[in-house]
Amino acid sequence: MEHNNGIQAGVPFKEAAAIKMPVHPHERIEQGESVLEFRMRIEIAFSKILAESKFERIAIIAHGGVITNLLRSFLKLSVDDFQWFLTGDTGIHLLELRGESRIIHFLNDTLHVKGQ
Repeated sequence: MEHNNGIQAGVPFKEAAAIKMPVHPHERIEQGESVLEFRMRIEIAFSKILAESKFERIAIIAHGGVITNLLRSFLKLSVDDFQWFLTGDTGIHLLELRGESRIIHFLNDTLHVKGQ
């Protein structure tokens, strides 16, 4: 699940703009989760996937915010490091764990959409 944006969910953009947004990473939007809670939720899921998978190759299909947090986790970025990794529609990222090494083969490949 993407970031739980609480009372913003389903609200038209114009109305959502009037909703008070959290200032600090630990603060939640009303009825939602903080950016830190979102990151930790993804960290836990990613850890479980890696620990429990019996396969060498794993495919994860998710929305952009989840992918960004998976990449932050993969790269071991700190929780207060807010780099964004944009993903186009059906963008593919190929990452590899080889022992202690973390290898990025490519990010956001969309050639399959363009028919190439």
